Amino acid sequence: MDTVTNVIRSYTDFTEGTKTEVRESIIIWDYKNTDPEFGYWQACELTTHIEKFFHLFNIDILSGKRCLEIMPKQLKKKNLCREIIKQASH
Repeated sequence: MDTVTNVIRSYTDFTEGTKTEVRESIIIWDYKNTDPEFGYWQACELTTHIEKFFHLFNIDILSGKRCLEIMPKQLKKKNLCREIIKQASH
């Protein structure tokens, strides 16, 4: 994911008001503090860039409230299973 992180950081450098947060298994690209239209446009561009060039990496991109979450597909499935089990136990 280092290559993906570098691409995301290049968008951070280019887009004023954004930040990149790298966690253990997830990268968050936050554009809450940007011009709303430009930030949204850059998020779309970044999503397209990642999907086009890193499609073999099995990466999921989730669009949140003015942020993108980039993670391995296995992590999304793991979190979904945890949530289902948690809901079923209540």
